[in-house]
Amino acid sequence: MPVRVPSLLRADGLTDELQGQVTDVKPLPRELPTVQYKEGRLAKDFIFHWKNDKPSLLVLISPEQMVGSNKQVKSRQLWGEDIYTDDSDLVAVLLHLGYYASNNTASNPLVARFYAQVTLLPPQEQYTSCFRNAVRSRSWFSTIEGCSYKVERCWMVTRSGKQLELQPRADDCAITHPTFALSSSDRQMNTRSTTGSSRNKPLTEVTVLYNLCNEPWLKYSMSSIADRGLKSSQWTSSRLREECLYLETSRLRFELSYAGTATTEEGQADNYTFAQCKRVLPVSAVRGLGVPLPAGEVEPVEENLTWDEIQWANMSMTVRGKQYKMLRMHFMPRCKGSQAQ
Repeated sequence: MPVRVPSLLRADGLTDELQGQVTDVKPLPRELPTVQYKEGRLAKDFIFHWKNDKPSLLVLISPEQMVGSNKQVKSRQLWGEDIYTDDSDLVAVLLHLGYYASNNTASNPLVARFYAQVTLLPPQEQYTSCFRNAVRSRSWFSTIEGCSYKVERCWMVTRSGKQLELQPRADDCAITHPTFALSSSDRQMNTRSTTGSSRNKPLTEVTVLYNLCNEPWLKYSMSSIADRGLKSSQWTSSRLREECLYLETSRLRFELSYAGTATTEEGQADNYTFAQCKRVLPVSAVRGLGVPLPAGEVEPVEENLTWDEIQWANMSMTVRGKQYKMLRMHFMPRCKGSQAQ
């Protein structure tokens, strides 16, 4: 039978065992030529490298320019969909692709710089307009001189030297505005009940936070993890038969999933798998691949877990003695993938 009551751990002195190991981020391709972003002046650099047979390059962007108040962004200086003209502003293109949100009007003090890897391509016969992520690109229906380009990847580098690979949002309209960086710690707030019997009882405020893909998730808390009732069908351990639990630290995402039953000395017991997600994907992309994620998308951390090997605390969880400081959580119904990997 599943163990319903988790062991509580101390909330002080917690450490993140995997802090800083961003395994899903590939290193910057330093071997590529690098150019500095300047508003409205990248086209000359693109054409120069295109003529010199250097179709791939890195563009360094300062955080002060990676904002929605950028003049090139406000005037919609971009032409095309996925493949853009050489005079399309790169920051506007990154906004159009969903790498950041137009409501970011000030640079983030935690960010040191951005990098975008672009591939230069021959001129296209036409460039179609597309409304995406609250931005409409322009159209151009005649051949241009010079070249075209597309964005391959984008990175953010914090002032502490950490690299974070930003993921584009493919949806036509962003449900939430993405943020560039998450604060190192979440604010804790308390409120008081106004009912007479529990007037002086402090209650933890329910908080919604943005996950690593800039989507709203629940703040990790014991109240969100706890069993919903006394019936076995309301236990969290039983809930995982129909759903998977995704949890995030400040940099990594994990998946806790039901893995069937196994025979033990005490009889049949439920087994669980605790795995690290290789890529941080939006919820829609996770559903497309399937829940739980296929083997190629996760790296198992602990397998054949029993429920009593998973311990929960207010700000962390411990799996077979290893502690992870968690910030956000999200339950997703189990489903089969609808798209090829």
